[in-house]
Amino acid sequence: MKRIPTLAARLLLIKLLLFFGLLANAQNRIVRGKVTSADKGTTLANVTVLLKGGNTRTTTDATGNFSIQVPDDKAVLLFYLVDYTTREVQVSGKSTLDVSLELKNENLGKW
Repeated sequence: MKRIPTLAARLLLIKLLLFFGLLANAQNRIVRGKVTSADKGTTLANVTVLLKGGNTRTTTDATGNFSIQVPDDKAVLLFYLVDYTTREVQVSGKSTLDVSLELKNENLGKW
C-alpha cells in the first residue's frame, strides 16, 4: 500500500526547501569601490564593471564609484573603458576594491 504524505510533512518539506534556497542566496554579497586613472589618479566615470562569466554589470558614477553583487569570493570583475586597458580583478573576500586603469599606448602620438 502506498503512503500518502501528510499535510504536515509537505509543509515541512516546503519550509526546508525555502530555507536552503535562502541560505544559498545569502552567499551573494555587494562589492563596492572606486575606479581611477593610473596616470593622473583622477576618478573615471562610466567605466563598465562586469562579473566575468555572468550577466551582472554596472557602471561607475560621476565620481568613479561602483557597487555590484557577486556570488562568492572567487568572483572576478572586469573593468573596461574606451581608450583604457581592460583589467581583471579577483574579489578574494574583499568588500571594497579600488582599481586603477591605464591608458592604452596605441593612442599616444596620433595627433
